[in-house]
Amino acid sequence: MSSDPQTQVLSQALESAIGEARVRVAVFVSFQLDPAFFEHSILPILFRRGFSDNEAVRRAQLDEALRELEHVAVYYDRSGLITQHGPARLDYRRIGLSVPGGVLHAKHVFLLLEDPGEPPQPRLVMLTTSANLTRSGWWSNVEVGHVYEIRPDTKDLLREDLLGPGGLFAYLLRLDRTGGSATDRHGKDANHGGIDRLRAFLKQHTTARTHRSHEGRLHSRLWHGEVPLPEFLAEHVPEGCRLEVISPFVDDVEETPTLCALIEAVRPTATRVLLPRDENQRATCRKEYVEAVRMLPKVTWGTLPTRLTSFGKGETQSRHRYVHAKIYRLFSPSTKTELLLVGSPNLTGAAHRGAKSGNLETAILLDRSGAARLDWWLERLEDLEGMEFRPLALEDRPLESVLPITLRFDWKSGELRYYWEQRRQVPSAFSLAAGGRPLARVEGIVVEEWALVPADADTLRDVMRSGAFLDVAVDEDPPQRVLVQEVGMEHKPSLLHDLTPEQILEYWSMLTTEQQDAFLEREIFRQVGREGDGQAPPPIPEGDSMFDRFAGIFHAFSCLREHLDDALERHDASGERQAIYRLFGRRHDSLRSLVDKLATNADGDPVLLYISLLCAQEVVRWVRTEHPTFASTHADDLDELEHALQASHSIRERFSFGEAADRERFLDWLEEMFFLPIRAPEAPE
Repeated sequence: MSSDPQTQVLSQALESAIGEARVRVAVFVSFQLDPAFFEHSILPILFRRGFSDNEAVRRAQLDEALRELEHVAVYYDRSGLITQHGPARLDYRRIGLSVPGGVLHAKHVFLLLEDPGEPPQPRLVMLTTSANLTRSGWWSNVEVGHVYEIRPDTKDLLREDLLGPGGLFAYLLRLDRTGGSATDRHGKDANHGGIDRLRAFLKQHTTARTHRSHEGRLHSRLWHGEVPLPEFLAEHVPEGCRLEVISPFVDDVEETPTLCALIEAVRPTATRVLLPRDENQRATCRKEYVEAVRMLPKVTWGTLPTRLTSFGKGETQSRHRYVHAKIYRLFSPSTKTELLLVGSPNLTGAAHRGAKSGNLETAILLDRSGAARLDWWLERLEDLEGMEFRPLALEDRPLESVLPITLRFDWKSGELRYYWEQRRQVPSAFSLAAGGRPLARVEGIVVEEWALVPADADTLRDVMRSGAFLDVAVDEDPPQRVLVQEVGMEHKPSLLHDLTPEQILEYWSMLTTEQQDAFLEREIFRQVGREGDGQAPPPIPEGDSMFDRFAGIFHAFSCLREHLDDALERHDASGERQAIYRLFGRRHDSLRSLVDKLATNADGDPVLLYISLLCAQEVVRWVRTEHPTFASTHADDLDELEHALQASHSIRERFSFGEAADRERFLDWLEEMFFLPIRAPEAPE
């Protein structure tokens, strides 16, 4: 068995870890975030289903699929926001953070899974990686990652690294200075609901280990900057090992303080360091630094084999994939010891100092001892004559110019609020715009608490429908683009906001995901055109008999009740989330959207409108009776929905049969009979 590095596509590794399980919670941590790429190419990994290649259809499908999850959140560094490829549009928590004196440089995916079985079994999967949530990170760079699994009823040293008061989860929560109020910690829109669920799993289903090793092999640990990196490695690494360092960034200096501190701590017998280079093989560090490393005793530069960096067999050898992986490998061929530290830390002082005085970095320590053949991964690089140098700015250098502002938009109220964190100097005012369109100017900035932005709610709704980017400008400085946090997303109009009542009922009646996907694709193509050519698939023939119409209405509402019952019987956050969307939202498939369309349909058949509104009233009554806890929690929303249902009174007035008094007596009797609970007879034994 060789110790050569294993290779796999990052998304495939995550899909393999999920397997047949249902994802309940997903928490992502990244330095850089490209929202458009994240939504298009990473979120679909969480679901065991196919998605359309058409952008609009894919987004509508994901919008539906995300309701199945309890919580989805992305923690990213404000300075690492990628804005040129498109904004965020889907419903998940987006939490921009700033690290005092450094950056949030950790990269993780945490998934709380539920494996099929009776009862279903929970499982926690943690991907520790060097890859940002960007196109290059997941598709083109050479990155590193390790999937770690925690099952219930296990002991784990890594548990405390995540869960403890000084653990990673606690540190992330402390960095978000906006989330102190109780309303931010509970419910569908809780910023940190995902982390709270991960912590609950670890507390309820796992216990801490007391021993660092078993039969001579170290248990895995997560370094999260609690101590400087050299100190952490020195505590775990035995003497007599060789050191191999793979890092795309080194200190932007002429000396080697970080490398020397690392060598002094672990005392390797020999050291080999990857020479960081770009796709054109130009060294991306100072020439003086390269020479300083060459002067160190028992230290040489190295390069990864071409088979690990080339774009493919058909590519010329002049083009290489950019190596963005961060690996610290310590191994001994004589003792068959092999330890790997893989994750986010570069070979820089900011990365190695620890979270108290540098970046928030993470890396997992793995013991792979026992391989038959241990050798260097890096090929020795002696000849540097003619090397071109193109030093790059460090990726983990904090940007003081990033504005310390968080924006949050509530789709239900139409209110936009801001939270300005205290820094050395607070400006007197800031301006907000969207795509060059002025929205508001805030004078007298309130610090360290949420404050209202004086902007028109309808204008904000119109702007936010296009995506969650707003531009913030202070004084004469260039505006900075901010990713807005969105809450109440069930009230955001969907792509299919123009569905007719008949189409909403038809959608409720769909029995499978495949049928729903076909419906979405058909209607989106009908509204926006297939790839812009205005063509759409032919409509599905619809029945037109009285039986078809009434049976279709009752069947659709029966399906709605069944969906609501299935969701609320779960007694979890994802079920509540689905019920909120189905009942109160302004989405294409919500009961509230149907009621609003029925109430304003002046040309529709009054009999069908009336019966549909009665069915809607019956659903509200059923929710209050059968799901009282949910009804109590969302009493205001139910009251608002019932108020909208009073449109049935105006539709009653459109009937012209008989005398007015007789007509009212008949309709009163009809409604009494309609809402009368009738139990189906039990089948004979």
